[in-house]
Amino acid sequence: MSTTFINEFHYDNASTDAGEFVEIAGFAGTSLVGWSLAFYNGNGGTVYGTLDLFGTFADDEDGYGFLTFDYAGIQNGDPDGMALVDDQGTVVEFISYEGVILAVGGPADGQTSLDIGVAEGTSTPIGYSLQRIGSGTQASDFAFAAPAVSTPGAVNTGQTLAAPSFDLIVTEIWPGNEPGANLSADWFEITNVGTAAWIAANDGELFYDDDSADPTAADPIVGLAQIDPGESVLVVLGDGADAAEFSALWSPVIDLIGVQIATSDGSGLGQGGDAVTVFLEQGTAGDAVLDSGVILDSAAYPDADATGGQSYDVLAAAFSVAGSNGTVATLTVNDEGQAAQGSPGNGDAVVPAVADFTLELLHVADQEASTGAITDAPNFSAVLNALRAQDLGNDGIEDNTLTLSSGDAFIPGVFYSASVAAFGAGGVADILIQNELGFQAIAFGNHEFDFGTESLAGLIDGSAVGLLDNPALAGTALEGTEFTGTAFPYLSTNIDFTTDANMAPLVTAGGQTLSDALDNTVTSSVVIDVNGEQIGVVGATTPTLGTISSPGDVTLSPQPFDGAPTSDQLDALAAEIQAEVDALLAANPDMNKVVLLAHMQQIS
Repeated sequence: MSTTFINEFHYDNASTDAGEFVEIAGFAGTSLVGWSLAFYNGNGGTVYGTLDLFGTFADDEDGYGFLTFDYAGIQNGDPDGMALVDDQGTVVEFISYEGVILAVGGPADGQTSLDIGVAEGTSTPIGYSLQRIGSGTQASDFAFAAPAVSTPGAVNTGQTLAAPSFDLIVTEIWPGNEPGANLSADWFEITNVGTAAWIAANDGELFYDDDSADPTAADPIVGLAQIDPGESVLVVLGDGADAAEFSALWSPVIDLIGVQIATSDGSGLGQGGDAVTVFLEQGTAGDAVLDSGVILDSAAYPDADATGGQSYDVLAAAFSVAGSNGTVATLTVNDEGQAAQGSPGNGDAVVPAVADFTLELLHVADQEASTGAITDAPNFSAVLNALRAQDLGNDGIEDNTLTLSSGDAFIPGVFYSASVAAFGAGGVADILIQNELGFQAIAFGNHEFDFGTESLAGLIDGSAVGLLDNPALAGTALEGTEFTGTAFPYLSTNIDFTTDANMAPLVTAGGQTLSDALDNTVTSSVVIDVNGEQIGVVGATTPTLGTISSPGDVTLSPQPFDGAPTSDQLDALAAEIQAEVDALLAANPDMNKVVLLAHMQQIS
């Protein structure tokens, strides 16, 4: 907990409340400018008042100071409370009296207060207060006691404030890679878990040795003048060049800005288990020799042969694993393909810059053909090819495109029927055109089902006709070729095709990455890789299909679904679609783009 804390306050007494105040305690020299107190009402958990703090702590008692702030109208509990907020807006502590509060709004929004366990009341004498007592250096070391004679601006009765002191411990050790070459020199981390800064000029220099803990063999740690409370610093076992190599290795993956990196020309760390021993100089300062000293800390680690490249987390007593407890892995690997893993300096992981990605959707629907398709299809193909070849980014790279359709790729009519004479089955020309146009996925419309599922299945899987041997095709690219069906998957997440004997053999699981293996298939969704970006595509079809076409024995969801659907019916349809989207996102955590291809007819 914080070393700046609410140390004493008064809110209720016999007769009319008088002399209400709050006292804050903290290290001498700490400024409260920008800090505040937010007073919370237990009835509803909202803020009823705010007090801006000010001033700087003097050294009133063993390095601590006390600042007192009058505030009339502190509420009388059952329960009420207050939050101490620092100059960054962070709640340092949130306490309450006569019960617990769940804050609603204000700086402590969503936090639960700590009930101090004592209270004032109508029998509390004027001039009394609630005070923290005990011995220590921070809030958690003390407990509030029953009302006693107030001591504003001074140490409380029964309170002993220990003089601030530093406490340096070894918190992380990296003994190298195994197998293969080390990616950097060995290193370890020192953290000040005390309440005062270690200052070399005042407290003595630091020295390092391994598990031998031999003061006569210890080497100075170079480059550290001060370690503040809570600060972690790094010691690389080598020279300045080794420290630079360390920074170059780790900076791309963890924030080392502001982290001190020192060096020591001491013994390297053994892979089979070793220790880091840190001495504090007690003799002549500045001569790089540990004349006499005390061991501040000695931290050992076990055999690291099976955990090569992983640092040892001393506090967790375990080797670090990337992805947990702030541990990251370096981008660089050694000659055996092994990265280094650790959390040097306890910085935040570096989030790689994400390049701008612009996706162009080349989308059509109802491309059902009439006799005009003889000229329209080539013209449309030219437009698509021109759009795909664009370089709107002026970077020499074609734009990122998807070519998709929301269905009704064919329709009963002259053009559809002309395929019977030309190819041996209706709709073949339509499918050949969709393939040539390069559609990557098409959602089912209603007209796909107009001739029933047997005809539809034959167009999808290619069984509608075999060899294209019509004499009229002589001399064309189609002469003597096989009709192979759709070169893309058909999509719909709210149609169950497994209940239809014709369509069931074509069904494949949703969420697969688009490839030739998905040609001639029926599925709910696909994932399309566009220059390394994963794009989800989900299909949906009008649930009124059974009344406007001939869907055979497929199962439509949701049901019932009216031509003029109710809100509940629309919500049910949305839920069907959302479930597929959620499944895609769960299976592809890095995906952030999902396209819905929906053929809903007209929802009135």
